[in-house]
Amino acid sequence: MKAVLFDYGGVLTEPVQSMFTAIAADCGAETDELAAFLVGGYEDGDHPWHQVERGELSFAELCRWAAEEGNRRGWRLDLRRMLDHLHVVGFRPALLERITDLRRRGYRTALVTNNAREFGPYWKDRLPYDDLFDTVVDSCEVGVRKPDPRIYRLTLERLGGIDPGDAVLLDDFPVNLTGARAVGLHTILVGADAGAALDELEHLLEGDEDLSPTAVS
Repeated sequence: MKAVLFDYGGVLTEPVQSMFTAIAADCGAETDELAAFLVGGYEDGDHPWHQVERGELSFAELCRWAAEEGNRRGWRLDLRRMLDHLHVVGFRPALLERITDLRRRGYRTALVTNNAREFGPYWKDRLPYDDLFDTVVDSCEVGVRKPDPRIYRLTLERLGGIDPGDAVLLDDFPVNLTGARAVGLHTILVGADAGAALDELEHLLEGDEDLSPTAVS
């Protein structure tokens, strides 16, 4: 193994479900209903959220769309509240410490994130990403989002042309892992217990023969 790729929200940070829960409570929607409305099927497509993450639509335009569509559903939806959450969402110290350790041990590291252009200042000012990662691949800057296989290929190219079989992705969305496995990467699902994912990562880096690109969660 030569490289470890990390997602941002829900991996480096605490789970993002609390953001949807707070916004849903404020606007009068159910959390799952609101998340499905805002993100769509998550698979890459023409949903406004996907367009924002590819840099094709502004966050302000997304907010206007959400307010209008939410009003038709009887909601008082103001997505600008997401910015309040970005100010305070907590990082997972164990993840940041492990990334520092991985670089010390000679592994290449990358951040691969689906994000809105307008969110950049909220996380880039709080995260020492230049010290943690050899490259940062932000969907809104490169025009492609997970789980599109192209974003993983681009990341590996930026890491010096690393073979997919020599890299692993840690992400909290199973569909993103499916896209990565299609390219040939190893994958690890990160849940509420980040420690379990880090243990799984160490087993993989140690060459556990039971772990393969199709066997790892």
